[in-house]
Amino acid sequence: MSLTILATASILGVSYLFLQKQDLTPFEKELLALPDSKYILEHTRMVNVRGHRLRIIDIPGKKLDKPILLLIHGLGGQASQWEDQLEFLRNQASRVVALDLLGCGSSQGESKWKSYDTDELVSDVTAVVNTLDINKGIIAIGHSYGCIISTILATRITLQGLILICCPKLHLTKREKRGQKLLPFIPDWVINRARRADRKGGLNSTSVIRILGTTDANEEIKRRQLRWNLMSRTPVYKRFMSRATMPSTDIFKKISTNRVLLIGATEDKLAPSSNMDQIEKYLQEPPTRLLIQGAGHMPMVTHTQQVNSAIQDFLAQQ
Repeated sequence: MSLTILATASILGVSYLFLQKQDLTPFEKELLALPDSKYILEHTRMVNVRGHRLRIIDIPGKKLDKPILLLIHGLGGQASQWEDQLEFLRNQASRVVALDLLGCGSSQGESKWKSYDTDELVSDVTAVVNTLDINKGIIAIGHSYGCIISTILATRITLQGLILICCPKLHLTKREKRGQKLLPFIPDWVINRARRADRKGGLNSTSVIRILGTTDANEEIKRRQLRWNLMSRTPVYKRFMSRATMPSTDIFKKISTNRVLLIGATEDKLAPSSNMDQIEKYLQEPPTRLLIQGAGHMPMVTHTQQVNSAIQDFLAQQ
């Protein structure tokens, strides 16, 4: 082996070790050290399904004659993002359940890429549902990529309703598909470096504002969002992105419920509200729709009252 090759390998090795360190700021370390709220922790339990250990937040409801509400987060998210809905919706349901998908939040991860296929994630959720009292009936509530999982779930089990918040587009471009194929070959440290740059500015960083859609959110909401961003693991993110598939438009003709609520947000650049038009076109029956003014990609966090009221009204029509 030549000295040139050895020198190059040494330089790359040192660079790799240096860049592997995320170099979190003291403030970021402080956020990561924070536990979930007492309310979340009191209602957290772990379940073993399909060889995976997943965290669910399981809250008894106050209306025992009503369906179970199942809340499914999106890419890079976790169950605690539904906290403002969990306590409110317990008054509208027999039970409210939110789960951390594979590798997200407090759920265990999996190194196998196939385990993150969209269909595999739906199978995980289906297995969790089968641990519940499904005789009560289920209404699924999805956010972002969780909308895709919820929609496919609606073709596997009978739902009494489907609520989709900030649903992504249904078609990937050729460029996006090429990116999916390349993603497994991009080293984690490269993505970590980009993520670190994206977080520059802390609470007012691109990382936070891109998702919230506004700089006007209060500090507590920004802190929560930055913490969630930091908790999203790069290896899991890569697997989710690489193995994600959008359902064909025919999927909406196969869902087990005609009761659908679509919620979009005017400032959502990640899942524009125009996506609701695409989905409505393929549904068998016209959905109920709500467009929240001034909200970004996390309306259930930034515009809690409007989202909760819309869900409450939808459930009242049951």
